[in-house]
Amino acid sequence: HVILSATDDVAFRFSINLTTLKVYLQCNRKATETGDILHMHRNTVLYHIDRIEQLLHISLSSADVCLKLQLGIKTFESNMSEILL
Repeated sequence: HVILSATDDVAFRFSINLTTLKVYLQCNRKATETGDILHMHRNTVLYHIDRIEQLLHISLSSADVCLKLQLGIKTFESNMSEILL
């Protein structure tokens, strides 16, 4: 058995949420399409999106919020790729 530390667990959850959010936004907020890409049930996608909205105190029904998140994700990924090089 592999025992994850609290830090590993947080990093894993962050990764799942970031991936779900990124794909959800790329799919124009379509949960079924997101689920197909991520091999998740539509309801699981909606659960993750609801949790993200709660954690960030945002609504993904706002186009402005979605645009800011997409730009933020792109910036984060760009910075991470520079760090890993």
